[in-house]
Amino acid sequence: MNRVAAFRIYFLLATLEGVVAFALSFAQPSMERNARLLGYSAARVALGALALAALIVFVGLTIKSFLNEAWLMRIGRWMDRQAYTRGRLLGASIVFSFYILVSVGSLIVFLPSNLGRFIPYPALVAIDRINPLLIWTMLLSIQSLALLIVFFPDRYRREILRDPRSYVVPAVASLIALAVLVRFFAFGDIQLSIANSDTQKFIKSSQIPLLTWDFLTSNRPPTIALFYKILAPRSGYEIVRVSEHAISGTTELVLNPGLHRVAIAQAAISMLSWLALAVVVARHLIIPLLKILGVLVITLFALSPQLSDWDRVLLSESLSFSLFALLLALTIETSIRIALDGHPLSTQTKFLAGLWVLTLLFWVFTRDSNAYLLPITVVMLMLPMLFMRVRRRIATRALTVLIIVSSLLFLIHNATLNQSDRWVNPFLNNLIRNVLPYERRVAFFESRGMPVNEEILALQTSRGNEPGFYEFPDFMEWVYEDGPSTYTLFLLGDPGWTLSIFASKVDDLFSENIQPYFHSQSSNSHLWLSSIGDILHSVSGSTLLVVILLTLAFLATVALRRNPKSLALGWTFSWLLLAALAMFFVSFHGDALAWIRHTLVAVLPLRLSVWLLSIFLADQIIEIVRTQSIGVLRESEV
Repeated sequence: MNRVAAFRIYFLLATLEGVVAFALSFAQPSMERNARLLGYSAARVALGALALAALIVFVGLTIKSFLNEAWLMRIGRWMDRQAYTRGRLLGASIVFSFYILVSVGSLIVFLPSNLGRFIPYPALVAIDRINPLLIWTMLLSIQSLALLIVFFPDRYRREILRDPRSYVVPAVASLIALAVLVRFFAFGDIQLSIANSDTQKFIKSSQIPLLTWDFLTSNRPPTIALFYKILAPRSGYEIVRVSEHAISGTTELVLNPGLHRVAIAQAAISMLSWLALAVVVARHLIIPLLKILGVLVITLFALSPQLSDWDRVLLSESLSFSLFALLLALTIETSIRIALDGHPLSTQTKFLAGLWVLTLLFWVFTRDSNAYLLPITVVMLMLPMLFMRVRRRIATRALTVLIIVSSLLFLIHNATLNQSDRWVNPFLNNLIRNVLPYERRVAFFESRGMPVNEEILALQTSRGNEPGFYEFPDFMEWVYEDGPSTYTLFLLGDPGWTLSIFASKVDDLFSENIQPYFHSQSSNSHLWLSSIGDILHSVSGSTLLVVILLTLAFLATVALRRNPKSLALGWTFSWLLLAALAMFFVSFHGDALAWIRHTLVAVLPLRLSVWLLSIFLADQIIEIVRTQSIGVLRESEV
């Protein structure tokens, strides 16, 4: 096509589209209470002024394109110079592609027919008003990209389309941008939340002075108390509605004054953490399409109501899940960098290792059962140091520091937990369910000094968190002195029961994947995400077996490739499996009440592992096959 004609068509189309977009933007007046000038709000007038300025520019460019052909030729020569400057044509293509994908996705997500069902009215109006201008800028991007393809077909055919970055980068960036839009605009008002009886305990713990031992040993883990302390408004927190699973049933979300900050912060931290994991996964996959698939799966996993609804619940789950995602992202990135750096570690790797320690610290003190990842971490960090060949290639001093830090964290956590009373109710719940109904077990505990009488035995019918135990001072004195050690001996003394009861409940522990504290919204986006979430968040107990088999299969591919990056990934997935198993077992036996909720700390990583392992395993297998095929071709050429 003649370049002059192409430029003229481009500018003319841009002008006509701009006129239509400008007109549609002012087709309806603003609400009366917002009207400032000629019946329109100040925001609409400002947006219109910006659009009008752009429209005037395009009108001038269109007129000039028909009057001054030499000017168009100069633009063409300038584009030639830019197109043949390394990286610029690719960069422009990526930017235009990214904007087109985000715009199309936004228009699909926020279809006017669906908007009113799940977006607050002010946001609904704003999106409806901005749609014409969004479509105009999207069309400009499409026309700009088409112009580049028409002008430089050889460059696209020979270079751009063969470079995976031309489609991977815009696709990944678009998925991330759309995930943010969906999370904060398609799930209703993110300020709304629901409290639980534990919420008041979080608030009370947050009121303890920060730099004190009492803060670390309060009734709730210190990370949550710190989180509430940082976000506390001057007027304090007010709980409007409390929901107790299986007691008062599910209920509707409300605005809890002050606590709306916690709900917003939980949603923001969750989105940032899961997107960080998506980016890290994409970075370390080799096959371009699997990079896109990895980001898509992780964003859908995080956006699905099975996970995102927890951001509305004022408990510790949301922050625990978010910090886990960030910890996993940092573990993947840091382990690979340590494997590749050798001696000494780069400044970036040292920084990431420090960030990993900080994230680990906050995550461990979010829920007490999280701490049982630490012994597994210590053992796994010691593992590479047992092999001479590996020890020579990696920074053993860095691993030694991480081992010491992880060990100290575990000791500090145990010390603060023992000094607090956070463990008392879970221990008493275990007595109610697993000891008091069984005469032989009661006899064992009695032989270890536990006071026993008819009143105490009668508490075996309690539903849990029973205050009646505190009416027996001698019994509670024994609980504080010898209770945990006696229960540990009981579990170790009957390993058959300890393991069999856990194994028999695995199916039950996976059986639910939706929070039980409020009614989920029935928006279109929520419904289709919920359907996808049921696939991603498996409710089958066989998930555990699948993860074990996938981990073994991945380790087999690592043995075939044996490069530093594959070894680091093999280490990470082994660490993840063993840590999840440890937390699963401990959280199950740690409290006989609310098993499903308490074991989510392990169930969620196991559900995620199915998808991460599947994608990385496919990536490894394809790369092995491709490498072998290249080797065969080279041998045939020789």
